[in-house]
Amino acid sequence: MSFGNFARKVRDRGVPYRHRVGALRSCVQLYRPIGFCATLSFLEERAGAFQGKPDEEALVRALEVIEASRGVWHAELRAYGERRLVAKRAGRRQPSGREENPHHLTRWYGDERRAALHAVMFDSRRKLGPLVVPGDPVAEQVKSCVDACLASAGALGAEQREALAGCVRELEGRLTPAQWTDHRGEYFRASGLLWLARQVEVASGPR
Repeated sequence: MSFGNFARKVRDRGVPYRHRVGALRSCVQLYRPIGFCATLSFLEERAGAFQGKPDEEALVRALEVIEASRGVWHAELRAYGERRLVAKRAGRRQPSGREENPHHLTRWYGDERRAALHAVMFDSRRKLGPLVVPGDPVAEQVKSCVDACLASAGALGAEQREALAGCVRELEGRLTPAQWTDHRGEYFRASGLLWLARQVEVASGPR
């Protein structure tokens, strides 16, 4: 089923409540810019708890929140497509490495800083510990930036942002085909650290 079909099921009060919650979870499965579990948690932060005791208003609010974000994302997809078409006509076949490709979901569209801060809080509790191993200064620096981000509700100083950008560059460099082939555990650890670092970048970006 499509996102729209699941959304209609969420709004249908003739459907048992637990199935409507399941339909909303299916919407999240199709659009989960900060990860499935973190997206569900963020929706409950924004709309209220809807997964336990039935709460019609919270359930519909949660659907509206994710629909709004997905709408902004679709608008950005269209704008990106138009920019790429113009660039190709001008002979630039490959997109610039500096331009974000919205086809690769890495952030929440619409309320990105608040969602990124929630993702940092949610994922750091569940994942950060195993990612930080002795002897890896990059992992220690990411943890320091995560801690500072959470302590300041997203605000980072210029030196911290510069250090974080260095961590992102280093971690991107670790994600090589050889690393995937020969050191898969380290590949996934670098990928997890990079995800958190990028969420901190978004959470600490311009207000």
